[in-house]
Amino acid sequence: MRVHSNFRNTLCLVCGEFTMDPRTEQRVCIKFYGNLGKSATETFAMIQKVFGGQSMSRTRVFEWHARFRAGRTDVEDDAHTGRPVSSTTPAATFVPRILTADQKAQRVEVCMDLRQTASDDPTFLSRVITGGESWIYGYDPETKQQSSQW
Repeated sequence: MRVHSNFRNTLCLVCGEFTMDPRTEQRVCIKFYGNLGKSATETFAMIQKVFGGQSMSRTRVFEWHARFRAGRTDVEDDAHTGRPVSSTTPAATFVPRILTADQKAQRVEVCMDLRQTASDDPTFLSRVITGGESWIYGYDPETKQQSSQW
């Protein structure tokens, strides 16, 4: 039986139905190992041994170990304000980086060309297939040989 299962079962017997977020449980263990004088490397090895594939990364274990060694007592994660790092806005996905003057000029040139093509050929836009933010010109190869040349 794994060590953390015994730990959990003991807590359940003493406290009733006590459950803890796995990350919080690992932070408790990191704090405990730090208080025992274990190094961050030893602590990480123990966390991996106890939690297996559910372990925190080495970086996170070392960060929390350093926080507890510096005097932190709270095992809960700090409150985060604002937008999550993984979120995006339409502007962030539309312009992923700052464009150079040449890139801006090329975009203007392409837009002018597309606008001219659309005004010259009324069926042009009906042949454009869109998907998300990508524009793809529709192409239907007639033979297997033509499709291999594409």
